[in-house]
Amino acid sequence: MSTAPRACVIGAGPSGLTAAKNLLQVGIEPVVYEARADLGGNWNATSNPDVPTVFDTTRLISSKTLSAYEDFPFPADTDAYPRRQPLAAYFDAYAERFGLRDHIRFHVSVESVAPIDNGWSVRIEDKTTGERTVEPFDAVFVCNGHHATPRIPAVFQGHDDRVVHSSAFWRATPFAGERVLVVGGGNSGCDIAVEVSRVAKTTHLSWRRGYHIVPRHLFGMPSDVVLSTITWLPDRWIAFLADQTIRRLKGRPSDHGLPTPEHGFFDCHPIINDDLPRRVRAGRIAMRRDVESLDRASDGLEVRFVDGVEDRYDRIIVCTGFEIRFPFLSRDVVDFAEGSVPLYLRVFDPRWPGLFFIGLIQPMGCIWPLADLQAKLAANLLVGNYRLPADHARRAERDADAIVRRFVDSPRHAIEVDYHAYRRQLLRALPSTAPPWTD
Repeated sequence: MSTAPRACVIGAGPSGLTAAKNLLQVGIEPVVYEARADLGGNWNATSNPDVPTVFDTTRLISSKTLSAYEDFPFPADTDAYPRRQPLAAYFDAYAERFGLRDHIRFHVSVESVAPIDNGWSVRIEDKTTGERTVEPFDAVFVCNGHHATPRIPAVFQGHDDRVVHSSAFWRATPFAGERVLVVGGGNSGCDIAVEVSRVAKTTHLSWRRGYHIVPRHLFGMPSDVVLSTITWLPDRWIAFLADQTIRRLKGRPSDHGLPTPEHGFFDCHPIINDDLPRRVRAGRIAMRRDVESLDRASDGLEVRFVDGVEDRYDRIIVCTGFEIRFPFLSRDVVDFAEGSVPLYLRVFDPRWPGLFFIGLIQPMGCIWPLADLQAKLAANLLVGNYRLPADHARRAERDADAIVRRFVDSPRHAIEVDYHAYRRQLLRALPSTAPPWTD
């Protein structure tokens, strides 16, 4: 009788939880390593600035309808766009429903993952005892996400506690009465700028380029649910209809004092925010161009922008994203820090059988239901229900090149996917023999 493969899951965040669940679903007992004291990953939020998590008032930018795992909907009374506390409860309930806690080893960090004959050697440290051990596995599911290593542009680097990365932001209260510059055009940067503008003396928001703004609701429904009704159309028609609809209902970005985007509607991750246009119109947030230089003085931070404008600030919050790094993997094995990420179906590395990346995507939508499908596919491969196509290495390179061509050239777009198109791709790949969950 054959023995089930040994599978290690790194991280008990949203991607790690669904990886563990899908491994159990095919009959594999996973071993889940989680460095923190509890599950939930970045949604297990903390005010400790040394531990990257979402900030206190974080709210989803995708609706609960399109953020739930495939077989575990949110409670009916959950807000359309939940905040962090209901989300933490949701992940707890998911773990309880599928019996995942018994498989998680908390306070255990993964120090290294190295290939060995027919498998992987995983070196771990028990942070409660300091004990280090090495365990062999047939497969490793890398599920610790891509929001751990802050990306800080060179102009902001250097020891200065007046310059902080968004990963260390918890509440706006410490910025009360100060002159604050927020740098970055992602959703986190815009949310933080809005929060800070409620208490700061002045709040400026620096963008490298203009962005399309999408409200959370259209016609009284979550905007992602509305847009999901036209995903059967060609991409250019979806972008055109989305652009025209939002312009008619909410106006152009320039109508609110925001820079005009020069890219197509879905060629760059859009900003999901209702408050930002209002705060800019009201003068509570002033827009600035990209930062050219920074001079640190004892009485303030002197910033020069690329258009020649100069301003002085008490503090700067750098919201410039994260690097794709896995410190437990040698760069000889994987190095996605720069350039493209050539993974087949965004999961499988053609060079390393048995190494699976779950949730290493930046969708125009939510990661979790896609991670659920990714994990289901990888788990079924381990038990022989699915086989990779013979040319999956070529397809991985082709898909990575397509992402580079499709989206605006910036580091975060190296793992960008269109939620609905990618979901359809995963569903097509799933075998009909994939077993359902049985209690």
